[in-house]
Amino acid sequence: MGGAAPSALVWQRAEPSYWWAPKGEEASWLTQQYQASPRYPVKFWLQAGRFETQGPNGGIYRNTLAFEKVLREKGYTVSFHPWSSGHDYAAWCEALVYGMRDFTGLASQRKPSTPDVAKHEIFNSAKR
Repeated sequence: MGGAAPSALVWQRAEPSYWWAPKGEEASWLTQQYQASPRYPVKFWLQAGRFETQGPNGGIYRNTLAFEKVLREKGYTVSFHPWSSGHDYAAWCEALVYGMRDFTGLASQRKPSTPDVAKHEIFNSAKR
């Protein structure tokens, strides 16, 4: 399917936010849809910053935690990466690298620890 499915989805439901909900619905609408539906043959790779707490229902971080919980309860394969970040380009770049590595099968058998900006080599060298 490649890009056909996402392209069709965007065409039908164009919206810049992953946590989109129909007008008048809660931000947890997507989570509720998965909770009420049969299990689909897909896997999930989720990432959210621990500081993404602004917005409805506790923001992207708490919504992602709730979504992950529902997916696991339904029996989905879920890889969730909570990072010490906000909603920013630095986190997205790192998520893209880790996500592509996981999706392409290039991930090592040993899972890397969750990235922590405060422990990063560049951050620590700047403090010297």
